[in-house]
Amino acid sequence: DLLVQGEEIFLTGHNERGTRRVEVRSVYYVETFGDDVYLVMKNARILTRTKLYQLEEMLKEKDFIRISKSHLVNIGKIKYIKPAINSKIELILLNDESVEVKRTYLKDFKNTLKI
Repeated sequence: DLLVQGEEIFLTGHNERGTRRVEVRSVYYVETFGDDVYLVMKNARILTRTKLYQLEEMLKEKDFIRISKSHLVNIGKIKYIKPAINSKIELILLNDESVEVKRTYLKDFKNTLKI
């Protein structure tokens, strides 16, 4: 499920249209629902077989950071960072979706972005 060509990393997954190879730079965030792991892009969601912890390890050098138990986010796809209730942060992404940085991951998130 992983292909490396030079510095570019490609992941493979599938949706209703079939199997697709995706460059990680086009992934906005990664999320899990139960055992399913989805790569979320601007206009598509791709189901991959790679586990979230494996993706976290592979993508940490590619500006992805863990923001919750079930989410990794591409730092380069963040449009706005907003404070949310209960000491959380809401991230508005370039595709106008929002994801939340949970309290457990907040310190690492702030340290990574130096905020």
